[in-house]
Amino acid sequence: MKSVWEQENSSKYDLSVIQFKILKSLVQGLKEKEIAENMHLSLSSIKYHKKQVYKILEVDNINKVIVKAIKCGIVDLDNINI
Repeated sequence: MKSVWEQENSSKYDLSVIQFKILKSLVQGLKEKEIAENMHLSLSSIKYHKKQVYKILEVDNINKVIVKAIKCGIVDLDNINI
């Protein structure tokens, strides 16, 4: 569940609910396969949405997407289980 803070910040980048959940899972350190299992989606769906997140955030790798998500306030570290 998104906090109000996360809702406001994720909407700045026009992320869908699925994209936001994938982004949050990536920040938590989960792998694509784990995310697919947790979300009950196919691995190809996760890969597709992950690619869309990269495109929306204008990044090209996992490290950059995590840094941008944190720096821009898209995810709230207080609500992340690491």
